[in-house]
Amino acid sequence: MLQIKPKKVVVPPTNPVRLRLFKLANDRTFEIFIMVAIGLSVLFMAVATYPPTSAIDTINFVMEIVFTVIFATEAAIKLAAYSPRGYFSEAWNVFDFCLVVVAIVDLATVGTELLDGINPAVLRTLRMFRIARLLRLVRSAKGLRTSLYTVILSLPGLSNVFSLFLLLLVIYAIIVMSVFGHVIEQPYLGYAGYATFDNFGGTLLLLIQSATTEGWNLILEACSVQAPFCGPEAGALLEARARLFPLYPSSSTADAWHPT
Repeated sequence: MLQIKPKKVVVPPTNPVRLRLFKLANDRTFEIFIMVAIGLSVLFMAVATYPPTSAIDTINFVMEIVFTVIFATEAAIKLAAYSPRGYFSEAWNVFDFCLVVVAIVDLATVGTELLDGINPAVLRTLRMFRIARLLRLVRSAKGLRTSLYTVILSLPGLSNVFSLFLLLLVIYAIIVMSVFGHVIEQPYLGYAGYATFDNFGGTLLLLIQSATTEGWNLILEACSVQAPFCGPEAGALLEARARLFPLYPSSSTADAWHPT
């Protein structure tokens, strides 16, 4: 509650031309039109295929020009209506302006090889930021905006949850190292190299992997062994394997080391 600020009231301009642009920029119909344009632009991005086809590429290029003109016109209307100082005082407007600039730079570099010593391939990587246009929907959707602000305000509290999770991982990592630290490496199950329980870093990574249920059954199978595949005898077995197989055993020799 202490972070709540009074709502900023924008005073309409007195100039007749700017006043008409101000009314247009705040018109609900104009806002819906921009939201539809955002949705269509993302839809045309989604229909792109690989390998690309000339027809789809041509359509996407033409539509990208159309959408860029629409969004650039919107930015120009708001700049004239609110004045540059009023326009850039709002974070959402700065975000919209940056997207327009990125789109214009992207279109300007199409078909060129060099632009002031900069490879346009680097500039065209900015195309991925066009998907950020969807974030503009947050400004218009009140419920979505409320949910987003709620998540942002809860981030400090989530840090305590993550700290507790990390503490539990450290505790379990120490326990797992003491119990499964002498298990022999089994590359055919993915239990080898850094992904073992014989060091703290590898143990922590394996616990995080197991928390996502990724390959936990292989880890379980690798650790479900008896001596000499674990315990003090495992050291001598590892030395014998190193002499016989300098590298990890291949698929033809892996079964010789399988505990079953």
